[in-house]
Order: sequence, then C-alpha cells, then structure tokens
Amino acid sequence: MKAHHFTTPSGREISVRDMRPADADLLVDLFYHLSPETIYKRFHAVLTNLPEERVRRLAADMADNDPEDEVALLALHEGTAVGVARFHRRPETTDAESAIVVRDDYQREGLGTFLLALLRERALEMGITHLIAIVHAHNNPILKVVGRSGLKADWRFEQGESTLSVDLASGEPAPPGAGGAD
Repeated sequence: MKAHHFTTPSGREISVRDMRPADADLLVDLFYHLSPETIYKRFHAVLTNLPEERVRRLAADMADNDPEDEVALLALHEGTAVGVARFHRRPETTDAESAIVVRDDYQREGLGTFLLALLRERALEMGITHLIAIVHAHNNPILKVVGRSGLKADWRFEQGESTLSVDLASGEPAPPGAGGAD
C-alpha cells in the first residue's frame, strides 16, 4: 500500500502506511505514550507495570502480519507512531475483527475517522463486508469515530461491553479526515 497523508486541524502532517515487522520498536514507544484509560479501552485490561520484555514481545507479534487475512496500518508523525488501525479476517466469513488506537495527544483531530476509512477501503478490497469490534460501553471515542464515518453500525450491549458491527457496504462514508473531533 502506498502511504496516505492526513493533516490534522492543528496542522500536524500524519502519514499512514502498512505496518512491517521492523516497526516493533515504534509500537513499544506508542504503548508507553498511551494513557492508562486508553490502554484499558483498547486492550480491555489494566496493563500497568508490564515488564518491558513482554511489551517488546507483544509488539513484535503485532508488527508481524499475514497479508492474506490481516491489515495493520501505522500512523506516523515525524517518525513517531501515533496510531494503529488493524483487522484480522474471521475464518470462513466476510467479517473481520478490528481495532483502532490513537495516542492521547493526537485524539480528537479526525485521525481515528481517517484510519477507519482506510481500513474500510482495504477490507472491501479483500471481500470483507463487516468490521467487528468488542468495545467497552463507555468507550465514547470509538463510538464517535464510527458515528462520523457515515457507515451503518449494529450495537449489541452485554455485561458492560458492546459488540460493534460496522457494515462496510452501507451508505457513503464520510471522506477521510471529515469530522475532526476524534
């Protein structure tokens, strides 16, 4: 995939490209720049005081993707990772599990909506029709991102979490970067 470019309302130039195995160090740095609240919303767990060795191992695993069933995008500002968007196809379906995380100091500038638009484009190319995410009911940022995307979403709430299914073929999504507040 070619790099995509996005300018935030505050003027920061962001480039987004496919993640590579060599990006593990960038993911480690991104993890250490996420607030405990953002980590909890993304990983559904309190992950304080993890040994750095474990963080590095997990980052290496996340940076190594199977292009047949996965897409992982890395958002960069001046060589620093500021966001990740990814999906992994569910076996024998047209659904994919997905996730987006944006560094706290880059949130509310439209980057999440831009990343979702890029995920949508890549998923449709691979024959994927729905992105599925398990989100905490209080994860308002991702709910806003999906709401601004212009795509239909089905929400099912159970035990403090919601399953979000985004219909990628629905409607005409907002142009990448529209909405500005995520």
